[in-house]
Amino acid sequence: SSKLAIAILLLWVGAVLIDPLLQTTPDRIHLEAILAPPSSDYLLGNDALGRSVAERLLAGARVALLVAVVTVLISASVGTLLGAISGYAGGVTDTIISRIIDVMLAFPGILLAIALAAILGPGIDNLVIAISVVGWVGYARLARAQALSLKQREHVTAAVALGSRQGRIILRHIIPLMLAPLLVEASFGIAAVIVAEAGLSFLGLGVQPPQASWGSMIREGAQFLLVAPHLALFPGLAIFLVVLSANLFGDWLRSRLDVREERLQ
Repeated sequence: SSKLAIAILLLWVGAVLIDPLLQTTPDRIHLEAILAPPSSDYLLGNDALGRSVAERLLAGARVALLVAVVTVLISASVGTLLGAISGYAGGVTDTIISRIIDVMLAFPGILLAIALAAILGPGIDNLVIAISVVGWVGYARLARAQALSLKQREHVTAAVALGSRQGRIILRHIIPLMLAPLLVEASFGIAAVIVAEAGLSFLGLGVQPPQASWGSMIREGAQFLLVAPHLALFPGLAIFLVVLSANLFGDWLRSRLDVREERLQ
């Protein structure tokens, strides 16, 4: 299952990279093919405006990958830095950051993202900001827990004895040792971001027409379920496969890293 998951993720990334070379036209309207089912001319059929579902699916894959990568990078960077500072510094700093984390966790993540997206307005930039504001908390909790245990290590104690500054110790001696669990968290984070992006786009708070998104494609196809079920089926299947593969990859990565750690011990 892990090999299949990795293959699906590579196919997703490869399709996004190859798409510009194919010179697809996802917004091109074909009046003669409105709501046409899958055929030899259009492999996945056409939507209510006659646009190719396959080409729009590729465009949606690009949006999903862009939002997932950028959001995870921002969330992981901010969360890791704040969590490491909180766990290593302790005292008032730890208390303040921990309380902020607790307050963020008190709100359901997707509802907070919806509220922020509604306030900021639609668009990819605001979508990334809204999901990142919610997403950094998990990385911060994990980084704080790791920092609390890592700051007792001998090499950290030696760095303190040599007079190294706290910032240097955190960046050079604490954060590098917590990259393995953070990498696993990021793999699960990609799946969560894809679901969040699709959900917000489905509600009209994400990517705006005519730009394609898997979530907005499902919203547009929902009203034609009885006459053209392929409009919602294919983007829904794409979300299902990519999210499942990302989660399976995260499980595989976690088990591999755990095995390596056990061998090192």
